[in-house]
Amino acid sequence: MKWDDQTAGTIDVVADKLAMDSLEAGNLRNQVRVLQKEMLARVEKCDAIPDEQFAQDFRNLVASIKTLSRTMKFAEKIDLVGILETPLMLCDVDKKHWEGRARKKCMIEAWIWSVLLESIFGSPFGILGIAATNLQEVWYGLFGAGDFHDWPTPSPLCETWRCTTMESIYGGVAVRDIVEQGLAKKEGELTIIEESILKTRHLVSKVIETRLKIISPDNAFKHVPSIVDKAFALAGQISTQRARLQIAYPGVGSKFDKQFMTPRSDANCKDLEDGSVAFIVNPGLIKWGDAHGKNLEHRYDIVPALVQLEGVDEIQVQTGIRENESAKGYADMVKQGM
Repeated sequence: MKWDDQTAGTIDVVADKLAMDSLEAGNLRNQVRVLQKEMLARVEKCDAIPDEQFAQDFRNLVASIKTLSRTMKFAEKIDLVGILETPLMLCDVDKKHWEGRARKKCMIEAWIWSVLLESIFGSPFGILGIAATNLQEVWYGLFGAGDFHDWPTPSPLCETWRCTTMESIYGGVAVRDIVEQGLAKKEGELTIIEESILKTRHLVSKVIETRLKIISPDNAFKHVPSIVDKAFALAGQISTQRARLQIAYPGVGSKFDKQFMTPRSDANCKDLEDGSVAFIVNPGLIKWGDAHGKNLEHRYDIVPALVQLEGVDEIQVQTGIRENESAKGYADMVKQGM
């Protein structure tokens, strides 16, 4: 285009448009930089909770579940397996291991943990309830299912995506209050995610109380709200750390490893340093990587799983975890509140 009196106006319009586009592009780049800084700041905020605090919070939850199991009053010969079925941590356990009142109370602990694992600890997004379904599908779609409890193999990109995603959701005061204490605004003011969190909290409480009431009808279950509060608070904190934290447990029949497990003291059994896992009382809290989200191949058991051991010749040694139909259906049970 040549410059003359006839084209000057057109060129000025084009020049103005180009200048405006350049300005908008510059503004967009600045906005992107700001967003990047905000995301990095969010990730940096994820470093605040030390391992010692996680260990204490986890042990507090363990203690609350143990206390609830100790308040349960039931007949000596009650069929707990028939009532509770065998989800997750109870899967593959020989019925003979649940004989006696003390062992039955261990079974109740393991059952409560199985409900929590199915409903909220089975995924970094579990506290969100139904609202987490799409997030979880995207997570697996992007990073694939790994070998350790089917979670994607830890990687810097995977953990950054998980951490920043959950921090953007969990960072708000309103959502945090709902997750940790069940405190909510007026019902009409709730977002879809907030409603889903509240519903999940309610259903977890209902599942625990409804099933355990069959065993101990006169129990007031006053410890259940505290268990739910502590579990959801811990799950929320876990989900926003740069390192991966995961609640997991060994398979029944696994060879005892003192690095990852703590043996349960049992007056009826001698100490077995080379035994196998007969059943799991409570899972452990595992950390992959350091506070900066690096060295993700390194596993550190903040709190080892508590297990009951038996002699290696008493059990056919198995590895891993086999889910049965009951275990697979437990997530649906929580969703339905049954």
